[in-house]
Amino acid sequence: MQHYLGLSLDPNILQHFDIVLHAGSLIAILVYFRSTWLKVLKRPFDNEKDGSPPLLPLLIIATIPLAIIGIYAADWIEVHTRTPIFVAFGFIFTGIFLIVSGWYESRFAGKESVGWKQAIGSGVGQALAVLPGFSRSGLTIASGRLMGLSAKRATEFAFMLGAPALSGALVFTLYTGANDLMTLGKIQILVGFVCSLTSSLIAIHFLIKTIKKYGLWIWSLYLFLAAALIIADEMMPFVKALPDIGIDMDLRILAGTLFIALFLEAIPVTSAFVPGFTTIIAVIAILGDDPWAIAACIPIGAMGLILGNLLGYIPARQARVKIRWSENADQKLIKAHKFFRKWGVLAVFFGGWWAPFRPFISIAAGISNMRPARYVITMVLGSLTWVTIVAIGASSLIQLF
Repeated sequence: MQHYLGLSLDPNILQHFDIVLHAGSLIAILVYFRSTWLKVLKRPFDNEKDGSPPLLPLLIIATIPLAIIGIYAADWIEVHTRTPIFVAFGFIFTGIFLIVSGWYESRFAGKESVGWKQAIGSGVGQALAVLPGFSRSGLTIASGRLMGLSAKRATEFAFMLGAPALSGALVFTLYTGANDLMTLGKIQILVGFVCSLTSSLIAIHFLIKTIKKYGLWIWSLYLFLAAALIIADEMMPFVKALPDIGIDMDLRILAGTLFIALFLEAIPVTSAFVPGFTTIIAVIAILGDDPWAIAACIPIGAMGLILGNLLGYIPARQARVKIRWSENADQKLIKAHKFFRKWGVLAVFFGGWWAPFRPFISIAAGISNMRPARYVITMVLGSLTWVTIVAIGASSLIQLF
């Protein structure tokens, strides 16, 4: 939001403001889990009723990875990662991590007790979230689930773990950046704090409710949608202007543009607005008669398609497992399942060749419960084949004329 609101302030000041806003999140965590905090304060070093270690030492140990990264990498992170594109790929990483952790928990019984292994794993996940776009709560919850915790217990521990992390960051900010922070104005800081506190209370309650009912996968949809919109907003002007840009462009820029264009074209929400086919032709035209550069762009472009297709297939497959279908929907699912069992390989291989049809194929394959290995192998082969045919065809036509 700082980017889209056009806040042209010192990045250090904005980072301090971010942390002060998190003071609202901190109070929300203390209020929402007040009964648990009271137990911790009364008996900080007593084991839990189930025999698991006391919560306070677990929270302290789990906070150490974040403290180390925050102290030694904060300046580098501020300079090199505070961009919309980095945030978008942080959203994608978090969404995929949420889905993977849900898949893992569905196959192994989740524990309700937090041990040292679960605490350290959650702490490492939280430490990764110092990077912009990497959700602290999302990565901490997912890490806890990968360590064997149930979704409910991992969520509760993740929010509890946020208290020492946010407290430490707040104290550090007030100690080192109080003067810079005051340049924003006391009223602005107060308004931001109140909004943060209110939205945090609502978000915690809503998140826990949805996790109990649906699981974490549903939040990956939000992350993928937000990421696609950010990337599209950042890259669409450049993609559309690519044919008019001069030929002296760096291969890395061309390959990156091709990857992002095909990635956006494969995601359901942006597929109709991104000229992936045209981008391939424009890139090949700029590269001219350099066969090695063209060959290098083919797998990079295919990777964009592959990732975009997976962001349609994986959430759809999760939805197939989690959502309670009506009787009419069950009948349609049975038909779709039979179709993909018989014709799925051909549908996935050739269906991805036509851009408007591509997102529907990935979603239908997930909804119909097409096996992941079968889908991924077919989709990868189909994506590589399509990009190769278009690239070679465009190169041949350019050489001919």
